[in-house]
Amino acid sequence: METELTRHIKSHLLLFYRYERSMIAVQECMEMDVTICDKDFTIFTEIEIKVSSSDLKNELKKPKHKRKQICNYYYIIVPLSLKDEAIEVASKLNSNYGVMLFIDGIFPTIKTIKRAKKTTASQYLERAVINKLSSDYVKWYNKLQLYEKDRLSNIPDMGNKATTIYKNLLRIHPRDIVEQFEYIANSDTLGYNGHVIQFLAKSVKLDKKQYTYSSKWIERVMDEVKIWVQTS
Repeated sequence: METELTRHIKSHLLLFYRYERSMIAVQECMEMDVTICDKDFTIFTEIEIKVSSSDLKNELKKPKHKRKQICNYYYIIVPLSLKDEAIEVASKLNSNYGVMLFIDGIFPTIKTIKRAKKTTASQYLERAVINKLSSDYVKWYNKLQLYEKDRLSNIPDMGNKATTIYKNLLRIHPRDIVEQFEYIANSDTLGYNGHVIQFLAKSVKLDKKQYTYSSKWIERVMDEVKIWVQTS
């Protein structure tokens, strides 16, 4: 069963490799916690997440380590407190294995302290990664639809522009905060804690600022609203 720390590390790994390294990252593919590959599907890396001493010791019992590696590189990633033990376990499992540290904080970082040695990867991994990406997309898209349906239910009867803002608020802020926004009937206006969003014919007015509608007007409104919520 995944712990909160495991999910935290996994989430950061996926974000890091996808957006900072521009690689392809999937989770729980073929019993691998995280699988990373380059954009050409030529180099594959398996990363196993371990968050406790017992978790590390259990890895020694897994039969998969007696078989040929299916990825080019294999890493164990652990919190800083398990550094020494992770190096010892990785060495016992396979001399090719590497170790990473997850250093938590305001800006979590991933640090390689023992580099893995390259081996030959299996030919079918490209298809497995693509299938997993597709499965996750379908699963999460359906969950998102249910989430959005629930979040956007029972919206007050408002004008079109006010409804658009209200829906965007619900995507960002908890319902108890959003419900503090007051819709002023028949005026296309939303009010919040002394602030007013007024929708005019071709523009939107926030307090004393007025913006002409464009592809960016929703973002401008939401930026203002975010400041209101944080300072109220």
